[in-house]
Amino acid sequence: MLSHRTLFALALGLTGCNTAAPLRTASVHDVVPADMVSLSSAVEHWDAATRAEVRDASRVVLTNCPYHRSGFQVPFVLHDVIATISVDDLPVEVRADWSATKSHLGAYVALLERIAGPELPRPGQTDYLATLLPGSTPSRAELRTDPDPMARTALLQSQIDGQSTLMPPAVYDRVAGAVDVLYEQTGDSWPPSHLLEPTRQTLKRAAAVSAEPARQHQLEALLRLIETHEQQGC
Repeated sequence: MLSHRTLFALALGLTGCNTAAPLRTASVHDVVPADMVSLSSAVEHWDAATRAEVRDASRVVLTNCPYHRSGFQVPFVLHDVIATISVDDLPVEVRADWSATKSHLGAYVALLERIAGPELPRPGQTDYLATLLPGSTPSRAELRTDPDPMARTALLQSQIDGQSTLMPPAVYDRVAGAVDVLYEQTGDSWPPSHLLEPTRQTLKRAAAVSAEPARQHQLEALLRLIETHEQQGC
């Protein structure tokens, strides 16, 4: 049986594949808060052994699967950049949504940190992501100081389809085993990228009504990160 999260992901086309027609039956306002609570509850109940198992699995996917790396890097960038945009600099009609989005992103990033740790690990020489273009796998500190973290993340995303296709069978098996661990230990809530849907909707509305070209460009760049991730997979 498909989980509630999976049905919602299919409805919004967030599964990273095109194997099913979109089903417009789920409401983001109902599903995302419920799934945040469900995932948080699963994480809260991990014992030390499970937490270590999940942390190891997270490191495997973050250093070997470009899609999963993007799944963490995108919300980290969204969180850091959106935090710098004052609600007073936005049109009145999106200010309430903007404040809610900041709060939601903060909770989501905190949840990802509890799952995988606060850092984006660097791929080692034997990790598959070491084959990406230089600069594709920055640390969080590098992302925070990068003048254009959206472009840095877009560089990673531009390689996902090709690198996923070329992934050697041994690497694929290792990543698949790690994903199985994450799926099982999160209560069938992996990957959780659909939890960015409220942010996507807010960014889309804000970009549409922004009157300042530079701000609109920034909002559209953030929006593209989410929409590109939604269309990809591994």
